[in-house]
Amino acid sequence: MAFFDMVLIGVGLAADAFAAAVVRGLRIGRLRAAYLASTALTFAFFQGAMTLAGYYAGELLASGLEKWSGILGAILLFFLGGRMLFAAEEEEPSLHLISMGFATSVDASVVGMAFSLRPSVSVFHLCAVIAAVTLVLSLLGFALGCAFGGRFRKTARIGGALVLIAMGARFLIG
Repeated sequence: MAFFDMVLIGVGLAADAFAAAVVRGLRIGRLRAAYLASTALTFAFFQGAMTLAGYYAGELLASGLEKWSGILGAILLFFLGGRMLFAAEEEEPSLHLISMGFATSVDASVVGMAFSLRPSVSVFHLCAVIAAVTLVLSLLGFALGCAFGGRFRKTARIGGALVLIAMGARFLIG
């Protein structure tokens, strides 16, 4: 598989992580290196790890996990979005980063399963590219969220909550 193709797959998988990083940046409101790094590294880790896990799960779980991945991701995102709506006045972000990382990377496991059918693909190279693309897009998303979150704090938090809820709805309808 060509490197460019892997990057395109990474961009497609990282779209949810990018959106969630924007939301997290909106919640925090100002750029903090620790939050920036933890957000980007968590999302990158989960995208790469879930792709690898899916690859090794292979054909055995492909149909079952694909059936439930949308529902599981939707439930997590609805929960996080609802929690954000009720915590819009709080000063510190109340989002659980690990939950967000997992929820935004469930689809990566299905991609990994699909690639398990192509033994010519280097799974470790694919996972590394997906994680790197996710890292870059999450850094960018978090920075963008912080840029707008500082000015429109409460509105941004409510908007971010609605984005997560919309992402959850998208998981349900495909």
